Amino acid sequence: MALLHFLCKDCAGLELQIVAAHVNHCLRGEESDADEEFARQAAADYGVEFHSIHADIRTLSNSSKEGLEVCGRRIRYRFFEDLAGKEGQIATAHTLSDRAETLFLNLVRGCGLQGLGSIPPVRGKIVRPLIDCSRQEVESYCSENGLLFVTDSSNLSDLYTRNKIRLQVLPALTAINPSLLDSVRHLTDSVREDQEFLQQQARQAYMECRTAEGLDILKTAALAPAIRSRVCSLFLSEKGIPCDYQRITETIALIMAGRGRSNPSGTCFLEAYNGVLACYPSQEEKVAFDFSFSMQKQKDTFVLPDGREICVQVVVGNESDGKNLKNIYKNVSLLIMDCDKIDKIVKIRQRQAGDTICFSHRRGTKTLKKLFNELRIPPRDRDVLPVLADRQGVIGIPGMGISQRVVPDQNTKRLCLCSFTNKNLKTEIKNL
Repeated sequence: MALLHFLCKDCAGLELQIVAAHVNHCLRGEESDADEEFARQAAADYGVEFHSIHADIRTLSNSSKEGLEVCGRRIRYRFFEDLAGKEGQIATAHTLSDRAETLFLNLVRGCGLQGLGSIPPVRGKIVRPLIDCSRQEVESYCSENGLLFVTDSSNLSDLYTRNKIRLQVLPALTAINPSLLDSVRHLTDSVREDQEFLQQQARQAYMECRTAEGLDILKTAALAPAIRSRVCSLFLSEKGIPCDYQRITETIALIMAGRGRSNPSGTCFLEAYNGVLACYPSQEEKVAFDFSFSMQKQKDTFVLPDGREICVQVVVGNESDGKNLKNIYKNVSLLIMDCDKIDKIVKIRQRQAGDTICFSHRRGTKTLKKLFNELRIPPRDRDVLPVLADRQGVIGIPGMGISQRVVPDQNTKRLCLCSFTNKNLKTEIKNL
């Protein structure tokens, strides 16, 4: 009532277009309905447009697995924001007493500077004209102006943590320091100023640490701890990941380690690799693939689970023809092998433990595990890379090369051509 009177009477010269909004949380039966009717009548008395909704907060909170207070707040502000639209502002009647309650509530639950800043006077389109007035001062304002108001009976119950702070903690602290609310005001104002400065520094650092793939690990690790944690928070927020102490701590640990993975949410995972902290969508279990191509066939095309295609074709030709094809199809990932050196069947499959290859243009045999490590192929991509093999082992990897034992020579009569579309693979594989 104090806020409505203040906006309609004391701010009349501002020519505000005021709309009153009320949410019936359906928690107190007839009392909740009576509160709604009181608000409706008050709006009518001031000639103000009135909007209300009913929200069964108990049922909604059970469904969303939120506490009653958190769920109620979410529903209220969503309703208010819908009413305000793009141009409107949302004025709430929070007081300095509410700010004190929120400060200690955040403190006992565990918080950083943002939590210690408590309820800000302005946040986005939300404004709080009474935030520097105590509850007692607001009630005195109502008495002086002959304003009737109702008290939510649930505010008198100590079942809720906030109520325990209001009814037990604040009176005890006020007995120690009668100017407690002034101290709360000074602390929260000071903390918010510090937080705003640190956030400004963090935003600047974040822009400097960002890369096309994610966060530059070396640059982020070199930041001061206070800025580093905020940069991680900005990164998580940008990726749609809820920020809390545990998630931020896990993200910092990845950065400081320089490698590893974490799953901060059910929709994505973080991976530190090759100097970058990146965020990727959580994927379903990778689908295995295993195709076969007989050297007796002329041509076939195989579609991998992720949509990439491999085309295998047998043509008449020799070593010179193979070199000409390489020159013609420079922009195609093309493997050219001697058909008659392949052990009957080409298998297109995922890597297997113990796989090795001796490339035609390099000396020595190397395991695929070591090869992929040297090429810095992220672990997430290694099991989706197609490997060509016959009964004797790996004969080629698209984009990398072929085994020494299937290289065409002057005696070659038939060529096995393998072309590969690599458009969906996130990692650009380097040619050896």
